[in-house]
Amino acid sequence: MRGKDFLKIAYFTVYFLVFGIAFLCAANDAFASGDASVCKVMIKKVLLKTPSGEWVPVKGSEREADLMAEEPILSFVNFDRVPPGRYVNFKVVLSETLKVAGRDGKNFTRIGGEILVGGTAVKASDLPGDITSLKIISSTWNDQRAGEIIEHLNLDYEDRDDTMEIYPKRNFQKPFLVKKGTAVHIWITVNLSHTLYFAFPNSIRKGLPKENVMYFMPPSQINDVGIAVGPVSSYASGDDVAFDF
Repeated sequence: MRGKDFLKIAYFTVYFLVFGIAFLCAANDAFASGDASVCKVMIKKVLLKTPSGEWVPVKGSEREADLMAEEPILSFVNFDRVPPGRYVNFKVVLSETLKVAGRDGKNFTRIGGEILVGGTAVKASDLPGDITSLKIISSTWNDQRAGEIIEHLNLDYEDRDDTMEIYPKRNFQKPFLVKKGTAVHIWITVNLSHTLYFAFPNSIRKGLPKENVMYFMPPSQINDVGIAVGPVSSYASGDDVAFDF
């Protein structure tokens, strides 16, 4: 092979690689992600399921929880909070409005920022899905230090119902018995690494966003969930946990 021909091939190879990488980056919704250091979410309600299929709410279960800091996510002694009886499953209903903080490399969430994120994911296994809207209420990005932002998630084709549900897909084989005075603990274990994204203008199709933004996407799988009723514990892990939007 002559020297000039070799140089032409080498130049074409380099050009192809550079163009290919640029194309892949442009095709991705966001091609970098970072870890959340704070993820606060409101527990809207907790329900226990009877063997007959009825979902019974736990009274007074509304509270804010930091998914990065707390385990169990809910703990109570049953003094008239649920009717005594046998239960075979539980469900935690969370708000889709979250307070998050963290970084992606040199990009940080900006204290006081607020954003509305719409997408197509119906359940966690669909994530990240397509980002269909990004409405920046106040700037969520800076390059100095991380602070809490507020994010309103409108997943499931922007259904706007403000609820996310986490529960074991299958009922527990052995019902757990809740009596008056029984201590009940419910926990959710979740990995929030690679859940914060940085995007700059035109990095998401349709020209979104209009400015640099940081935004949060839930993980595509919950590590595990569990319930302890007195000395008896039951849990579900990984693929056995539903996470719906």
